[in-house]
Amino acid sequence: MQPRAGQRRLIDIKTSSTYASVIMRTTLTIDDDVAVLLERVRSKKRIPFKKLVNDALRLGLQRMAKSETSPESRVYTKPVHTGPALIPIVSISEALASAEGEDFK
Repeated sequence: MQPRAGQRRLIDIKTSSTYASVIMRTTLTIDDDVAVLLERVRSKKRIPFKKLVNDALRLGLQRMAKSETSPESRVYTKPVHTGPALIPIVSISEALASAEGEDFK
C-alpha cells in the first residue's frame, strides 16, 4: 500500500539478536522521498524490501562511522601553473596601487 502525499510510510522490522533468542520489532517512520527511493531501488534490483533497508542502513552507517579525517574523505587540490604574474609584485603596496590605482596609497 502506497502512502498518500504528505503521509509517512511506517515499516515494521523484526531483528533477531545473535547473543539471545529475543526477537525485537522496531517501527520506523520513513520520509516520503526516502520511501520513493527505496521502492525505486527495490523494484530495479528485485530484492526483498527488508534486505534493501538493511543493506542501505548498513552502508550508510558504515560511511557515517568513518572518521571525517580519514584519507578517503580528504580533498586535495592539484597545483596548476598559471604563468608569470601580470603585474610586477615587488611589494604588496605597489601591487595594490597598480591593480587599484594610485588612490590606494
